[in-house]
Amino acid sequence: MVAPVAGIEQHPRRSAVVRVGGTSLRNHAKGGCHDTMAIEVIEPYRALVLKNWGAFVLVPQPGDRTRLLIRSTISHERIPAWATALNFTLFELPHFIMQRRMLLGIKALAEQATT
Repeated sequence: MVAPVAGIEQHPRRSAVVRVGGTSLRNHAKGGCHDTMAIEVIEPYRALVLKNWGAFVLVPQPGDRTRLLIRSTISHERIPAWATALNFTLFELPHFIMQRRMLLGIKALAEQATT
């Protein structure tokens, strides 16, 4: 399945489409993209699931509204419990604060676009 990625600036060497089994860019730092993540599931206008990371899901709500859910994993069977606990403490808690601010910004932009 191929789905256009709306609102994404096209890179001269990349197509603005995503495919199951393809990759998603991440770490868009000043030097460009440094890593990719495998795409496991795409449901256009509904969900994007990234291997060993998590998912972005749009859930329709009453009154012509939509909820954006982000789910990610912080553990893996090959990662020891102490490393998962350390990751949660040092990375996931600050990441939660950043992600919440990002989602509130997306919400504000989405609401602004509909008025």
